[in-house]
Amino acid sequence: MSTRSNVAVVDPITNKIKVIYVHSDGYPDGVGHCLLNHYYSYDKAQELVNHGSASYLQSTIKECNFYEGQEDKALNYDSEYWYMNSMRGDFMIEYIYMFRDGKWLVSECKAIKKPKMLMKVMLLIGLSLYQLNNIKNIQNQKN
Repeated sequence: MSTRSNVAVVDPITNKIKVIYVHSDGYPDGVGHCLLNHYYSYDKAQELVNHGSASYLQSTIKECNFYEGQEDKALNYDSEYWYMNSMRGDFMIEYIYMFRDGKWLVSECKAIKKPKMLMKVMLLIGLSLYQLNNIKNIQNQKN
């Protein structure tokens, strides 16, 4: 059975995100280890996602097994919020790797049932945290 993952790269200037799907070895000792050791800079991470989705990753771009179809190109999102919002309910992706601020971050995806009211409250809290984070980023840029 495959451990599916997404690999995302945040543009440091625009904060737009480019995302690919990786079918196999998505656990931290697989894809995570490969990303940390071989795609450790923005340029290397960007080069990886520019090739599109892959069956598996290896230490070099040449060794990776990328899919060739039009539908397997990287997906683009305007922000981290919109990417994470698009992942709601995706029970097939087990790990999300994101290159942001010069480092790799990882999130394990788990499905849990929540009451509808709680989901509305969580969405409002998420929007508030997102807005707060943007305000902090704007203030930091001014300083």
